[in-house]
Amino acid sequence: MFKSKLKKVVGMGIITTGLFISALPAGAITEYVWIRDVPEYQDAYDFVFDANKKEVTLYFKGKVPKIVKCDKVQNGMCYVKVER
Repeated sequence: MFKSKLKKVVGMGIITTGLFISALPAGAITEYVWIRDVPEYQDAYDFVFDANKKEVTLYFKGKVPKIVKCDKVQNGMCYVKVER
């Protein structure tokens, strides 16, 4: 009787895991993109990089400056994670 219940629990766990994995979006790939190549920041006219804080201040015409944290800094360039 104990083995029967254990088989049912293990079987349901496998089925549930399979359903969760199949629900994940297949096309969601995360990659690092240079801050100047991110589409939502293309209209910024100035990028000020602060190496100590690892962040970039973006200046837009007619808008308040936006501060963006760098996910990765390489060769003095700020990269952020973008899902594609």
